[in-house]
Amino acid sequence: MAHAQADVDGEIHGINVTPLVDIMLVLLLIFMITTHLDQPGALGVSLPKASTASEAPVSSLNIVIAKDGGLKLDGQPTTLSAIQARAARGTPETQAVVSADQGVTYDKVVGVVDAVRRGGVNKLALAADLAEEK
Repeated sequence: MAHAQADVDGEIHGINVTPLVDIMLVLLLIFMITTHLDQPGALGVSLPKASTASEAPVSSLNIVIAKDGGLKLDGQPTTLSAIQARAARGTPETQAVVSADQGVTYDKVVGVVDAVRRGGVNKLALAADLAEEK
């Protein structure tokens, strides 16, 4: 007699959870990979050092300025006008974190900060790595 999931009356005595576990593991891997891609170090950005640097706040807008001047908003290539438009869709609680490579010129950083503020976001942080004190 073969082992069946249901007996003669049609009652189910067990559920095969193996496919569910497989799907959950794949989703877990996807989330782990995408979480690390939005961090500045994962995108090839070398942040400047600061002795007062702290953990970056949870942000609604994560803006990265690469060494070549390229802009990314939440991991996607973007422009200053798109950053301003996205900031304009925010709420009063929206926060922005700007991560710029240490080789980026100051005017590029100011341009991004200005676009965020023109969009109406006033909670702004500049990302930096913690410098070791000597």
